[in-house]
Amino acid sequence: MIKAILFDLYETLISEYKDGVRKANRSRFNYEQRLGIPNDVYRKEWGARREQRMTGHYPDYPSVLIDILNQYQLQTDKGQIEALYKERIEEKRAAFTDIDPEIIEMLESLKRVGLKLALVSNASEEEVRAWETSPLIAFFDTVVFSYEAGLAKPDRRIYELACLRLGVPAEESLFVGDGGSNELVGAQLAGLTAYQAGWFVPDSILVKVEGVHVMEKPKDLLKAVTTGSTRKDKPYVQEQYKTSNNLDIRIQLHELYSTNPKDWHHWVFKQMDFQPHDRILELGCGNGTLWKKNTIGPSWTIILTDLSEGMLESAKSNLAIHVNIQYEKQDIQALSFENESFDKVVANHMLYHVPDRERAFQEIKRILKPEGVLYAATNGEKHMQEMYEWVEEFDATIPFRNKTRLFEFRLDGGHEQLEPHFTSIDKIYYESNLRISNPQHLLEYICSVEPAVASCFTESRKNAFIAFLESKKDKEGYLPVTKETGIFICRK
Repeated sequence: MIKAILFDLYETLISEYKDGVRKANRSRFNYEQRLGIPNDVYRKEWGARREQRMTGHYPDYPSVLIDILNQYQLQTDKGQIEALYKERIEEKRAAFTDIDPEIIEMLESLKRVGLKLALVSNASEEEVRAWETSPLIAFFDTVVFSYEAGLAKPDRRIYELACLRLGVPAEESLFVGDGGSNELVGAQLAGLTAYQAGWFVPDSILVKVEGVHVMEKPKDLLKAVTTGSTRKDKPYVQEQYKTSNNLDIRIQLHELYSTNPKDWHHWVFKQMDFQPHDRILELGCGNGTLWKKNTIGPSWTIILTDLSEGMLESAKSNLAIHVNIQYEKQDIQALSFENESFDKVVANHMLYHVPDRERAFQEIKRILKPEGVLYAATNGEKHMQEMYEWVEEFDATIPFRNKTRLFEFRLDGGHEQLEPHFTSIDKIYYESNLRISNPQHLLEYICSVEPAVASCFTESRKNAFIAFLESKKDKEGYLPVTKETGIFICRK
């Protein structure tokens, strides 16, 4: 259930343009005439200092101008700098005039239905001077400006800070923004559901993010919230598992480098006590690797289900020789099967993707026979933790977050969720880690987890990251990575 919404400011709640024309006249900002620095040089240096400007390194606009002029050993005209500062404040103030009535109506309606609202804006101090006198301020429970927080989008910590101030978990929050600064991907990696505000930015220049829904009008957001159509993780899951390519890359890393000589799929299959003539259902079957790697009993009736048609096609291809397997597109939250129709249900590393897990457990219990068993595999919080730490150490601006920590169904804590639905629950750990000799394989794994992360790695950046990973190898020449995974065995 959504309890809070985080909003971007510029081109989401306010706009610097009206009818396609900038509200403020910028012709007076001729830096060559007023400060003696060529305009193209000024723009280059201004852009180079963007992150420092946004995160409060420079206390104000004049300090940026002085730093640029000092770099080129140019004289600082304090009078001109002060005049430019005042003009800059007025330029940004213009965006706060003529606020769209639909924005006000949207915010009023969201507050009426009891939602908490936060503003999360990448801004320097002069850009938001007009906030305090804006009618928007009355609607927000908290405001996070990047220059005050020392953090800027897409850094996940700025979203976490807003959620902390609201007292609402990221998983129960939305983020709405036009998409600048890669803010939508950052929000997703912080655990929020992201929506793109398309009402101010023309479609011709709107940079759309794959898997993120575009809201054409402010009222579309209100409709999505009030109708309950803001299902968390759905865009991410659909894009991740549209085909089996990403999953194949991740499976291969574990096959190549696991320290346990017993393959995960063999080990977990051995924990499943299938009997002759069992009716078995797998939820979220992926590419069917579990069944491809193990011996299938000829008397079993197996139904493999997934939300992704691409995954089902891969499973069919991998298991074409087996005549006792059926394939169906199913949603675990609304299964079409009859009551008490299965002996065993398998959910292999998929329950953490389910928005309404309580409903899913009810459905599983409903379709299990009286002595039926659920086999639910998942990860622990420490799973692959070094991988995420290395990416952050290499470049903290890369939007790559340990999603395991966001998972609401893990080895630590999963028992409490299962307990109301099953009479007995056992948890068994798979003892293994990774020792990776080829950093290229780990980079491929990382890029498979988040498409937005893959776009951060140009060829030169890839080479630099691989060199960085080489420095992290232990004395035996391996990258040591923690695995924390296992299975719950739940009896009805």
